[in-house]
Amino acid sequence: MASLAQGVLGSSVTISIQKGTKPIVDKAVQIQLTDPNGNLIKNVDYTNATAANGKTLGTANGSSWTLAAADVTAIQDQIVNALKGTGYGLNDDNKLTTDQQTALAQTVFGGQVKIQTVIPKAPEIGDNQVKLTFVDDKGTTIGSIKLTKADGESTVQDTIKTAANGNDPTAGGDISTKAYSALLRKANIKGYGIDGSKLSANSEAILGATYGKEIKLTVTTVQTQSLLTDAKFFDGSHDIGYMENANGKRDTDSNFAQALLKDANINGAVGDTIAYSDFNKAIFSTGLETIYYASKQEGVWPVFVPGTHLDANDLDGTGATIFNAKLNSQKIYVYKLTISATMGGTNVVTGTDVNGKTSLFDKDGNATIGATGTPITLKYSEVEGPHFYDLSKSENFSVTSLAELYAKSQS
Repeated sequence: MASLAQGVLGSSVTISIQKGTKPIVDKAVQIQLTDPNGNLIKNVDYTNATAANGKTLGTANGSSWTLAAADVTAIQDQIVNALKGTGYGLNDDNKLTTDQQTALAQTVFGGQVKIQTVIPKAPEIGDNQVKLTFVDDKGTTIGSIKLTKADGESTVQDTIKTAANGNDPTAGGDISTKAYSALLRKANIKGYGIDGSKLSANSEAILGATYGKEIKLTVTTVQTQSLLTDAKFFDGSHDIGYMENANGKRDTDSNFAQALLKDANINGAVGDTIAYSDFNKAIFSTGLETIYYASKQEGVWPVFVPGTHLDANDLDGTGATIFNAKLNSQKIYVYKLTISATMGGTNVVTGTDVNGKTSLFDKDGNATIGATGTPITLKYSEVEGPHFYDLSKSENFSVTSLAELYAKSQS
């Protein structure tokens, strides 16, 4: 008899059913593995204990075909092994699709079937990685982080402990609290922590974890608060009470301080660690990495000096200027200041005394959220000396920000 059928199912399989002709392979199904363009990569010959030429590999049930589970597993294993080193895979999950199983089931022993392979996607989790997925009490994913094994680490537990700043999340008590705080912060998750009732199950998952896998850890909401209670802004020994931030917003020091206090980068649970880099993110988020302020020229000729700082009543202009009309003949100085926290630096210190020298951040660059928070002083540095401007000149008076004026040539 001639070949009964040859066709394509979907885009990944082609069947050739041979009956009454010489078998392509004796008592086996030849599986032709092709690349996505249809080019042959290699053949796999599959047989089982019930093989007989002309008999279908699977069984029909009405119009549907099924493949025995044992055959599915064995064929998958043979194909995966055959494709090793070729750069191709059975599918991204190395499992036969429903269409592929149907095609195989319809193929007779002695016949052949084509299975199209794929170029596998890179695995989400590498063989030297572990993925921590944090979920809430309902199992909803809050966030995740992938950790990579470092030199000297032999277990997933070692890798997790390193990421948790040396704290073992399975230890219990304050150590576990600190560990989860560090891990959640690395995952950029705020407002969550470990609940004692979830610790046992989480610890079991961690202790049983292996590289290349995902661990789901249950966490719960916790009350959050700011690292800070207040912030003062200084240029040298001068308190800055009114300023313009890097985004062109002008406001009082107290309002800018409140914006900084509320920034998510420096908020968390009591005991959470805030790194100096987190603080700098908060500074940038609120536009306080660069600020401007201005002061009036005061004194009697020939000695003139910077005097009273301009405030909201001076910088309330409308239209084409930020200046109140009363300043149209005033001479002023404009200052540009910057700040960036560092490990153990003395430009961000505890307390509101400009002479304070106790850094907010320790030698490792960390600060801890306390039960009551910490007041701080920000000691800015001038980019250069103040710029002098005569506001009787229209080009100086007609500006929409102190930054715009500062960028002009002094005159």
